[in-house]
Amino acid sequence: MITAKLQRLPNALFALSVLVFGLAPALRAQAVSNASITGRISDEQGSVLPGAQIKLLGAENGSIHNAVANADGIYTIPSISIGSYRLEATAPGFQTYAQTGIGLRVG
Repeated sequence: MITAKLQRLPNALFALSVLVFGLAPALRAQAVSNASITGRISDEQGSVLPGAQIKLLGAENGSIHNAVANADGIYTIPSISIGSYRLEATAPGFQTYAQTGIGLRVG
């Protein structure tokens, strides 16, 4: 689980809880490894943030994957190459949250 704090403008702190599932990569015929990430975004009180914009940026390959949290605060990003990533989350009324050092690896 990745936990971070978002700030509602101007100063109230909120938490972004991202539950990461499905990180076990699948090997394909050409030895390409892929993973998927599913998460749930909520504030400090556990209220979900539907419509939150999620961006996953590949540090090594420059890839960009986008997702939007559904009515339950759930998002999924499928078919992600193994490597290092930066996650950014934005929601109306909140400051952008960024998490670096996310690594998807085989095994």
